[in-house]
Amino acid sequence: MQNVMEKNVKKKSFLVLLLSIVCTAAILAGGASEGGSSSTHGKYLAGKGTIVEPGYIHEDAYIAQIDYDYPTPVDRDFAVYVYSGNRQLSNMGQQEYLQIGLKARKMEFSELPPMNLAFVIDRSGSMNNNEKIEWVKDSFELFIEKVREVDYVSLVTFSNDADVVFKSTKMNSERKTKKFLSAVESIEAGGGTNLTAGLEAGYTQVMSNFRDGYINRVLFLTDGRGPSQWLSDMAETYKAMGVNVSTIGLGSDFDVNLMVELAKAGGGSSRFISDREVMRKTFSDELDRMVVPAARNVQIRVEFPEYIKLSETWGYNNTALENGVLYSLPTIHNGDYETILAEIDVLPSVRTGINEVARVIVEYDSLYDQHVVLEPSVITSDFVSSQVPVFGVSNYSILKASTMLYVARSMKTIGAQYYSTQRLIERLNEEKNNMYRDIKSTSDSQTMNGQEVYDSLTSDQIKILESEINTSFLNTIEYTRKAKSIVLNNRMKLDNEGFEDELLILDKYIDILAKDLNVADTEVSELKEPVEIYPVVENRSLDSYLGNLFNELYLSMKLDAETIIAVAPFLQSSAHMSDFTEYVNQSAVMSFSQSENIKIVDRSRLEDILSEQKMALAGLTDTENALKIGELLSAHCLVTGNVIPMKESVVVFSRALDVETGEVIAVSQAIIPKSDSISAMINAF
Repeated sequence: MQNVMEKNVKKKSFLVLLLSIVCTAAILAGGASEGGSSSTHGKYLAGKGTIVEPGYIHEDAYIAQIDYDYPTPVDRDFAVYVYSGNRQLSNMGQQEYLQIGLKARKMEFSELPPMNLAFVIDRSGSMNNNEKIEWVKDSFELFIEKVREVDYVSLVTFSNDADVVFKSTKMNSERKTKKFLSAVESIEAGGGTNLTAGLEAGYTQVMSNFRDGYINRVLFLTDGRGPSQWLSDMAETYKAMGVNVSTIGLGSDFDVNLMVELAKAGGGSSRFISDREVMRKTFSDELDRMVVPAARNVQIRVEFPEYIKLSETWGYNNTALENGVLYSLPTIHNGDYETILAEIDVLPSVRTGINEVARVIVEYDSLYDQHVVLEPSVITSDFVSSQVPVFGVSNYSILKASTMLYVARSMKTIGAQYYSTQRLIERLNEEKNNMYRDIKSTSDSQTMNGQEVYDSLTSDQIKILESEINTSFLNTIEYTRKAKSIVLNNRMKLDNEGFEDELLILDKYIDILAKDLNVADTEVSELKEPVEIYPVVENRSLDSYLGNLFNELYLSMKLDAETIIAVAPFLQSSAHMSDFTEYVNQSAVMSFSQSENIKIVDRSRLEDILSEQKMALAGLTDTENALKIGELLSAHCLVTGNVIPMKESVVVFSRALDVETGEVIAVSQAIIPKSDSISAMINAF
């Protein structure tokens, strides 16, 4: 791959405006800088040839955009779920993830408390781009069908100034509904973007019919940026008075940081909407997730034992405690889910065995102002004797969340490297422009070929800058390839589902970087091939690697009764792997057989069932096939896996499926360096 890049790296020619004294174009220049807060927005920008600047990437937004399928509570306001990344940890210290999931109850729209809503709509000229103003109009037709006779609705538009096009009205007649839709239809885009005037007018409309027991809320929609003085202060003031604000950013040019901070200050939520369909879905099915609280003033206190320290955390306002952290969430909305992710450090010399990792205590005010304190949730792990960290993440939810965190961090790194290179390009431009100006002032400009002269300009400083630019782009594209490989690896653990947008972004980034490096179009596909993920270097035996792999899987399954497990032979990508793969198969059976509460299905029964179903072992890579076979074997769980040879290592991946529910219970992976003995088992590899 390095050869592919190096043989194509050439200096791109500067475009010289021959009528100008100073050459203003840049070599190796990429797309313009634009903001983005989540991968939905990042994909939109990457498709336009833009690498997002790191300051516009919010890790919280990337983590929060995934639905982790937390179970919906039926008999309480919301439920709390606590997960750790691994069920076993090194007692000599390592980094670990902790995830707290909140899921609010879901009430039907007809059951919701009465609402007093003000919609504040940006109608500046940019709202005509991609017909965004039409998205808004279409969506209101869906929204108004749900409005009840007890609800108050108002509509404010703003450009240079704010206009109340439908004052706060109780929607208790068909005539009022038609009048509202007529007001919506009358909106036309044009003018500037006075955010402050729009928000202030929206709050005024809500206050005109403010009522205790109602949901008093402003929904603020904009596609741009503009004067924003005192917006957050205004939002905090009205929140204290019982009026909240939620924000919706449309398109690509809105002020991401402002919209996120405004929603936080106003006790609401923020959304990015990229197209008409997402807009329609938001207003027809998900508006209550932005408007109606299930609980308020949520306080989540996480306490760690003395051998656990908080490294970093994402999700909501938080305050460090003596050995813990307190999260404050103003509101969790009807049917919504919220996610907190924490990176924690396990300190060395913890005693082996089952130990507490964290204790989570939650309290909140109900929708009807009752103060509730939930029973503490305690998470534990098995601390094992190991000199190196346990590799990977086995919990399904944390695997998703940590992958999104990794994507956001990687995009920040790529953006920082990319725009640092742009600054080198600017310095190179300035150096050559100065030289060109000097030559032009002392030469006959009528006979001079400006482009040829400009291209030939060089100096020691120019050579140094050109070398730094090319090296920087090479390093950035290699980093991007590695990031893509890690995301693909995690996607494999998740049954090859998810992260489509994130992988698309990384592929687009490779396209952008390859173009800047003048890599031939026919060879860009080679740059998108996965690179090898190298294991932690440690002198461990194969039995130790596999023992930890299957113990992690077992612990993550959390079995509390006798369980019948079918262990399907691991699948290999090459016939040369047969000896090694058979060793893995035997290790899996032996590991699970050691537990008193597990009964292993005899392998001959599995082979008989496969024969009856006319299915090869390879068919078990399909989850539906695997579950069908598990059901025919009367197994509670089915363990499957893959053995994948790499250049310097072997990846052994395993997962456990719940046969009844079809869910993946746990995943585990070992990246095993190729020792001489392992290489001998793999034969040709």
